[in-house]
Amino acid sequence: MPPLTGTDFPPPSAQPPMTPPGYGATTPPGSAPPPGAPGPVPGYAQGAGPGFPPPTPKKGRGCLFWGVLAFIAFIVLVGGCSIAGYLLVRGPIDATNNFLAEAAAADFEGAAALTAPQCNLTFAQIEQDLSGLSNYTILIANTATGSGTQTGGTVVINGTTLPFRAELVKNASDDWAVCSYEFADLEISS
Repeated sequence: MPPLTGTDFPPPSAQPPMTPPGYGATTPPGSAPPPGAPGPVPGYAQGAGPGFPPPTPKKGRGCLFWGVLAFIAFIVLVGGCSIAGYLLVRGPIDATNNFLAEAAAADFEGAAALTAPQCNLTFAQIEQDLSGLSNYTILIANTATGSGTQTGGTVVINGTTLPFRAELVKNASDDWAVCSYEFADLEISS
């Protein structure tokens, strides 16, 4: 047989198809495969032949994404409520601690200056009740009272530990001020 030259090749239209009929490569779109042709290969998309991997499915946002998002939202909610609660009770507790610090330092005039003027707590009354105050602990604030808020804790007067409850109101400068106090436990109302 003589060697082949560039003109000895048959025209491209006369070459056999690269893929068998029925796989979409030579079958016009919308036409049915010829009878007896094999159907699509299971696990492969229509039009893909053997040797081609199936298309990878589009990845969605799975459970991990939504779980992490819900966890972050929960942490933000709990943190926000905790900060709001702290800010709500910090003022009354600080005002009561400042009042008792003045009394513990035997500065009853300073303690009287930290009271609300409309409540008529006098220097003499504070001196009589809190003289000998050596220690105090105010840890609780109850903001569910009608007119103001209450704080509670313990005081040590002349070596005796007593329960302490103070009623506070807002003064003219919108700061908390002690309005009244008594040696009783704080009653938490809901």
